[in-house]
Amino acid sequence: EETSYNQWSPKLALEYSPDEVMTYYVSYGHSFNPPTLYMLYRTDSYYDGNPDLKPEISDTYEVGFKARFDPKNDLKMSLFKADTKDLITSQRIEGSSKRHYVNKEKAKRTGMELDYNHRFNDRYTGYVNYQWEMAYDQDDEWIYDIPKHILHTGLRYDLNKWSANLDGEYVSSRNAPGEVDNVYLSSDPYFILNAGVGYKFNKKCSATFTVNNLLGRDYYLWYKAPGRTYTVGVQFEF
Repeated sequence: EETSYNQWSPKLALEYSPDEVMTYYVSYGHSFNPPTLYMLYRTDSYYDGNPDLKPEISDTYEVGFKARFDPKNDLKMSLFKADTKDLITSQRIEGSSKRHYVNKEKAKRTGMELDYNHRFNDRYTGYVNYQWEMAYDQDDEWIYDIPKHILHTGLRYDLNKWSANLDGEYVSSRNAPGEVDNVYLSSDPYFILNAGVGYKFNKKCSATFTVNNLLGRDYYLWYKAPGRTYTVGVQFEF
């Protein structure tokens, strides 16, 4: 049957800067995430759609700080807590090898995020971003569909109109105990390298060339993840 979803999504944040180095902040946000058509209706020999899915609604609280110790070093750190109603997550259908998406009546997520940037000189900047998160449902059971560890680290290069970057991405496993890695419908841990180069012709026109999964790693995120992929893009601003 036809349906529609609507929700207000306000956000409030307060910042305090006692000096030029430190900035402290607290924030609150109310978010709304409706299910996709894939989750609702896609059905095949491996997956059943669930047309009864409800949108997930979250209240997120965050506290943290941003610090610029000197022109070369920036550090950000935050702690967050999210209370979610009707969290959308995937699971295997009992007694079947197929999967589907379901709503968890209530879910609570807590975690932290750390972001550090270091400018070696005018051309090179290194960065590390790490996120740790734990998610539990209304029965205090761990929700495996949400990764516990996510890490990004890399190097950026800027010279006049040219820019380039090399980025490493790690995501921990989302398979429940007893599930096998590296097979169809699994959510494997993986580490991949992505690289890109860009050129800015002027203020309104730029071009990019990126290579994702530079090393051609094999892993599964339900389906087998794409191998090495190449993308060319041109952006115009009017």
